[in-house]
Amino acid sequence: MVLMARDQSPATASLRCWSPSPSTLIAAYVILRGGTVVQKVLGQAGLAMLERVMGLLLAAIAVQFIADGGRELLSKAP
Repeated sequence: MVLMARDQSPATASLRCWSPSPSTLIAAYVILRGGTVVQKVLGQAGLAMLERVMGLLLAAIAVQFIADGGRELLSKAP
């Protein structure tokens, strides 16, 4: 969101950065409150599998951020 906001007016950029915040807070609250139910449904093996999948997703996002940053850095090189 921050990268998209840098090419806009300050008022529009502020609105685009802060408008998703309430929905994100509500979603995080619902997910965290439902954690015990998910834990009971999945069991120990299901939680271990979910941890591995989430770790893999996090690693993929990190690699994508690094690749995008490197690509942008190299494109601005003289």
